[in-house]
Amino acid sequence: AVVNHIYRSSGSYTITGTLTDSFGTVVTVSTGVVVNPAILPITITPPTTPPNAGLPATFTIVVGTLPAGDAIQSVVVDWGDDTTPQNLGSISGTTTISHVYDVAKSYTVKATVTDTAGNTVTVSSFVTVVATTLPTIVITPSKVGNATAAPFTVNIQIQVTPPTGIGILDSLLEFGDTQTTTLGGLTGTTSISHIYNSNGTFVLRLTLTDTLNRHPQATATITLP
Repeated sequence: AVVNHIYRSSGSYTITGTLTDSFGTVVTVSTGVVVNPAILPITITPPTTPPNAGLPATFTIVVGTLPAGDAIQSVVVDWGDDTTPQNLGSISGTTTISHVYDVAKSYTVKATVTDTAGNTVTVSSFVTVVATTLPTIVITPSKVGNATAAPFTVNIQIQVTPPTGIGILDSLLEFGDTQTTTLGGLTGTTSISHIYNSNGTFVLRLTLTDTLNRHPQATATITLP
């Protein structure tokens, strides 16, 4: 007869078989077996370049071929940032998955694979998340014409360049004379004009709101006349 048994842990075991015949004769035999650790090949590879805080970081998880008769029950990823570990289910082969880190620092990422027999293997990787740069803002005001007394028409050129992956949600321009205007999601070069009704030195200020809810500012000064 062939009898199957699943060992839940690796180690050395003694197997004992006892035979009793119809006359009551008892025969006992023993043998040993060495159970090797479960082979659950898994790797987790971080992005090739340091990811930015607030933007998706893409990892590659590879689950290799398991021994015959074994199967994956789950793969769970602990991102190392106190968020809830993510259960990817019974994946196999190559899987790419993204995670967003809110804070720029180094993290230890762990992937734990569990097979249908309850064996587990955990592997670790490291990722360093860098700060995401702010959008750059350049404001260039210039007086139109040769007027020496108010009112003055001023052309204002605005250049906004957000970093890759970042969008601009809104913008507020203060002209420095108590007047303001909203310009929406600025990107690239925008030109507007404004009329100043008095002489003086005016500080223009542009405040952005980006998709990471940051509020970078830039200023420029113009003196009239």
